[in-house]
Order: sequence, then C-alpha cells, then structure tokens
Amino acid sequence: MKLEFGKYTDITSFAKKTVPELFGGYEKVYICPDTRNWWLTCLNPNVNEDYEEVPGYYMVERDKIDYPTEKIMDCYLTTKVVKELLEDWGCDCWDSVEAHSLEEAIDVVDGGFGIIPEDA
Repeated sequence: MKLEFGKYTDITSFAKKTVPELFGGYEKVYICPDTRNWWLTCLNPNVNEDYEEVPGYYMVERDKIDYPTEKIMDCYLTTKVVKELLEDWGCDCWDSVEAHSLEEAIDVVDGGFGIIPEDA
C-alpha cells in the first residue's frame, strides 16, 4: 500500500479484509493522511442523500479521524497505522455528498488530485 501526504489511496480490499463487518457493504474505501489526522472516505452504493435506496446512486461519506500526535513521527505512513485506524473507526460521518454514478462519486474523492490505486 502506497500512502502520500494529502492524497487519497484506494484501500478497498485491505479495509474489507481487515474489518469486513464495517466495510463489507461499501463499494470503495479510501484513506488520506493529513497534517494531524486522516480522512476516511467510503462510497455507499445505491443510497441517496437521505439514505433512501436508489439504484445507481452513491453516498460519498467522509470522516476525519484524529491520530495521537505522539505516534505521528514514529509510524505515520504505514500499513500498521491504517489497520489501527480502520479497527478503531467509530462509523462516524463528518461530511457526505450524493453522487448519481460511481464515476461521479470517484470524481468527488479525486478532487482533481488523483487517487493512488490499491496495487501501487
């Protein structure tokens, strides 16, 4: 898994393998390390902004996860840290956006900066 500061990485397979009960229903899962926190973004398929079932729609759900400052210098951009974050995630949603297709939902995550693929 390749991680870069300020850029999303696709971690879908890793998240579904690590915590299948939390991430099994999501189409895609992304993570982005930031200054003092991480952004976790999940694409919830067939759901609109009111969380009603609508085939073909996606709810882009983002959450900001704080990470203890003392750990940042030791192991900030590692798979071990991502695993800990996923296991400790409280299923919160800081922000959400409705998208009318998978492509549109990915564009929301991408934001013009690109997404690091899982196999990078």
